[in-house]
Amino acid sequence: MNSKPKLLIVDDEEINRNYLESFLVHKYDVYTCGNVNNFYRLIAIINFDAIIMDVWLHDSKDGIQLTKELKNNNRYRNTPVFILTANTDKKTLINATEAGATRIFDKTINRKTLVDELEKFVCEQ
Repeated sequence: MNSKPKLLIVDDEEINRNYLESFLVHKYDVYTCGNVNNFYRLIAIINFDAIIMDVWLHDSKDGIQLTKELKNNNRYRNTPVFILTANTDKKTLINATEAGATRIFDKTINRKTLVDELEKFVCEQ
């Protein structure tokens, strides 16, 4: 039996995590976390196939810093990281791109578009 790809959603807002999980759980084994400590715990014990990362985490680090760390980690160097942000100003887009984000989306993204983009990159691995 083939298992579903593992997806990590990192967002400090529970409502956002729940919303994304509600439609992604059909194609992915979805894990969620709302803070940096849980993020580190999860990436240490589970090999994720893709990660959805919020930029603003209201924690000791933001999503751009965590993305940069992932891309400098041999285990996650090639894992797609999709940035979701409510702030799509030029500086945020540049910082996310430089950190190694696979794609950057406004949080108002259509769910079909998000699923299609995830599929495109997860199937490439």
